[in-house]
Amino acid sequence: MTSYTNKIKAQRGIGVIEVLIAAVVVAVGLLSLASLQGTIMHSSGESKARSEAVKLAEEKLEEFRNNINKSDFDVDLAIGAGDDSINGSNATFARSWTLTDAAGPDRKNISVTVTWGGASADETVNMVSQVIWADPGKATDYATDGNGLSARAPSPNNNSSSTPGEQFDLDEIDGETSLDDGSGLYKYTDDEGRIYLLDSTGKAVIKFNGGSIHTIKGNVYAGIVGNGQNPSIELQPLTSYPVTFSDLAYCVFPVHEGQSDYICYFGGDCTHDGTGCLAQEDSVTFTAVSGGWYGKVGLIETSEANLHNKKVCFAEDIAGNGIETATTTARLYLSQRLDANNNVVGSEGINQSFACQDFLVVEATGHSNDCNHFRNFAGLSVPSSTVYRDPPLGPNDNNVSLAENVSSCGSIVTYTIAGGISGDQANLVQVFVNGNGCTITSNNNIHTYQCTITVVDTTASVTITATGGNVTPVSTTLAVSTDQTSMAGPSLQAGTSTPVSYTVTGHIGGNQANSVTLTMSNDGSCTNNNDGSYTCTITSTPGAVTINATGGDVSPASANVTLGVEPDVAGPEFIAATPAYMNYVITGAVTGNNANSVNFSLNGGSCTNNNDNTYTCTIYALPGDVIINATGANVQQASGAATLAGVAAVTGPAFTTSAASCAVTVSGIIEKGTGNTFKVDDVTVTSTPSATNTCEITKASGSTTYSCDAGTVTDGASVTIGGTHVSAGVGNPVTVDCTANSISITTGPKLTTTN
Repeated sequence: MTSYTNKIKAQRGIGVIEVLIAAVVVAVGLLSLASLQGTIMHSSGESKARSEAVKLAEEKLEEFRNNINKSDFDVDLAIGAGDDSINGSNATFARSWTLTDAAGPDRKNISVTVTWGGASADETVNMVSQVIWADPGKATDYATDGNGLSARAPSPNNNSSSTPGEQFDLDEIDGETSLDDGSGLYKYTDDEGRIYLLDSTGKAVIKFNGGSIHTIKGNVYAGIVGNGQNPSIELQPLTSYPVTFSDLAYCVFPVHEGQSDYICYFGGDCTHDGTGCLAQEDSVTFTAVSGGWYGKVGLIETSEANLHNKKVCFAEDIAGNGIETATTTARLYLSQRLDANNNVVGSEGINQSFACQDFLVVEATGHSNDCNHFRNFAGLSVPSSTVYRDPPLGPNDNNVSLAENVSSCGSIVTYTIAGGISGDQANLVQVFVNGNGCTITSNNNIHTYQCTITVVDTTASVTITATGGNVTPVSTTLAVSTDQTSMAGPSLQAGTSTPVSYTVTGHIGGNQANSVTLTMSNDGSCTNNNDGSYTCTITSTPGAVTINATGGDVSPASANVTLGVEPDVAGPEFIAATPAYMNYVITGAVTGNNANSVNFSLNGGSCTNNNDNTYTCTIYALPGDVIINATGANVQQASGAATLAGVAAVTGPAFTTSAASCAVTVSGIIEKGTGNTFKVDDVTVTSTPSATNTCEITKASGSTTYSCDAGTVTDGASVTIGGTHVSAGVGNPVTVDCTANSISITTGPKLTTTN
C-alpha cells in the first residue's frame, strides 16, 4: 500500500504541465489564424481592386473602339495623351492613356494604364490595343441567318446596284441570256441600260445601275486537324455556312450541289470609267466615290452549326507569322486612292472581279495557330483578310473596270482581242470582254477596239459584247487557246445616225455669272439665262460638241459635251470669278464726214480719237457698264454704253457725224396720172431750194425719171420737189442728212402727171 500511495503522488504535477503546453499551442494557433485572416482580407481587397482596375482599363479601350462616325473617330483618337481619376469601391484609381499612329495599314495604337495605392508593380494594370477605322456600313452581322442582309447600315455602294421589285415574263422579254455558271440565273438589260439578274421564274434578284457586273467567287472548306503529335490534316467541302456581302449583292451558295463553291454578283463601273455613280441619298456619308462597291464578304452562321466554336482562317493565320485575325470572320475588299506623294487618302470601289477567294473554317482552340496546318495544302486558295485592288489609284486616275483577278488561282493566261467598229454611230459603241471594259481608239474617224482579259489557263472561251450605237452583233463567243493569246475579234457594225434636236442645260456660278457669253461648236447656239443657268440648242447627229465660255473671268474656257440618244443633255459647270479691278481697253468706231473732229470722254478713264475712224478709251475698274460721251462735229449720239466683263479688250459703242451743209441731188420717177393724157413734153419739175430753174427729165426704156440739183443745203433742212402738170407723192419734202460734203438722194418723191 505504501508504494502505491507514493506512485499516485508522483503523477499529480504532470497534468498541470500538459495544460500549459496545450494553452501555448492553442494560443499560437489562434495567432496564426488571425494573421491568416488578415492576409486573406488584404488579398481579397487587392484582388477586388485589380478586378476593378481591369474593368476601368477595358472600359476606356471600349470607349475608343465604339466610334461609328468617322469624324468622331478622328477626333476621339487624335494623337496625344490623357488621364482621369476614379473613386472605386475600396480604392482611388488613376487612369492614363496614350494614342499613337501606326502604318501598314493605318491604325491607332492605344495604351491604357490604371494604378492605385502606391502604384507599385502589383498595383498597376496595363492594357494595349490597336484600332482601325472600318465603316459600319461595310460590316456584316453574323449572329443569325439573314442578319447580314437586314441589319446593314445605309448602302455605301453609291447605287451601282439596288434591290429590285420587278417581275419579268421570260416569254415576253427579249435578250435575256443564261449566265451559264451553274447559278441558274439569267442576265437581262432593259431599254435604259439597267442590268437585271433574274431567277428561273423571271424574278429580279438584283438590279445593276452601272455599266458592268463583277463577281467574287471561291469555295468554303472545313479544315480538320486530327489528334496526336503528328495530326492528320483533312480538307472537306463545307456547305453549312452561306456566303454574304456586307452591302448590296446577290450570292449563290453552293453553286453546284454537293460542292462548296459560291459566286457573289455586285455592281461597278458606273459610267464605264469608274466615275459618275449615282449620288447617295442616305444620311450617312461614305468615302467611296467611284467604281461602285466596296465592303466585306463573309459567312452567315446557320442553325446547323455554331460559328462561335469555329475559326475562320485567312492568309495571315495560315502563314503563322503572328499577325493572326482571331476575331475576323469576313474579308474586306477595297481600292486605295493615293495622293501625289503616294499617301493613302481614301478608299473606293474595287471595280474588278476576283476568283479563288476561298474560306477555311477550323475548330476553335483558343488561338488561331491551327490555321497554319494548311499552309501548303494543295487546292486551297485563301487570300488575306483585306484584299486591295492592284494597282492603287493615283490622284488623277479613273476607277476603270478591270479584268478578273485570278492571281491566286495558279496558272493564268492573258488574252488580247482586237477588232474594228464601222458605221455613223461607231463613237457611241462600248465593247466588253466577259463584262470587263475594252479600250476604244478613234483615228481619223476610224474606230477600233482592243480587249485584254486574264483568266485561268483552262478557260475555253470568252464573250465579246457590244452596246450602244445600234451595234451588231451584240454578243460573240470566241474560243481561246493558250497556243494563241492574241486574236481577231468580231467586226462590229454601228447604225446610221439621224439628226436629233438636242437641248443642253447647265449652270454658271460666281458673282460674274451674268457677264459670261457661251458659244457652241457645230452650228449650235447658247443663251445665258442670267439666273445662274444657260441653255444651248443644236440639231446634230450623236457625237461630241464643244461649249466655249468667255467673259466674267470664267473657267473653264471650254468643255466637251457628248450627244447621245437622249435629246436632253446635262452640260458642264462654269464658274465666273468674283469681280476684280483690271485695266480695260475699249475700242469703237466713229464714222461720218467730220469723224476726226469728235471728242470722247469717259468718267474715271481717258479716251483718244485715233483719226482713222476709231477711238480708244482706257479705264481701271470693276466689271460693269461705263458710259462713253461724244461731243463736237455734229455727232449723231451724245453717249453710248460699254460693258466691262472681266475681259481686257472691250468693243465700245459706234458714233456717226454729219457735215453742217452739203450739195444735194434728188432723183425719182414720173408716172402717168389716171384719166389724163400723159404729155411729158408739157411737164416741168422744180426743186426748192434749187441751183437751176428746172430739173432734168429723162425718158428711156418706157420710164420717165427726173433729177434735180438742189444746190447746197443745210444739214437737217429739206428739199421740196414740185412742177407744172405734175403732183408730188409721198416723201415730199425730202429731209437732208449731210453725212458727206456731197450726197445723192435716189429715192425722191414719186411724181404723177395731171391735165
